[in-house]
Amino acid sequence: MDTEKCVGCGMCSRVCPNDAIVMVEFEGKKCPQINLGKCCFCALCAENCPTKALKMTGEVFLAGYDKSFAVYGPEKLAKPE
Repeated sequence: MDTEKCVGCGMCSRVCPNDAIVMVEFEGKKCPQINLGKCCFCALCAENCPTKALKMTGEVFLAGYDKSFAVYGPEKLAKPE
């Protein structure tokens, strides 16, 4: 996610069929937080982002010891893997 491009419109959370995205406060504006445990990887969020702030990656590693690893807030989403 490019936090500079994100305008906080919430389109990504509205189109998500699994309610995996919620908008949270980050650096004084609303940005998406994605729960990859709920995500079905349909890419509707990236396709419907009017500023193209979200994009899908080839990252497929989803393993952890508790559910909290799967919640990606704006800060974690903005970091390149």
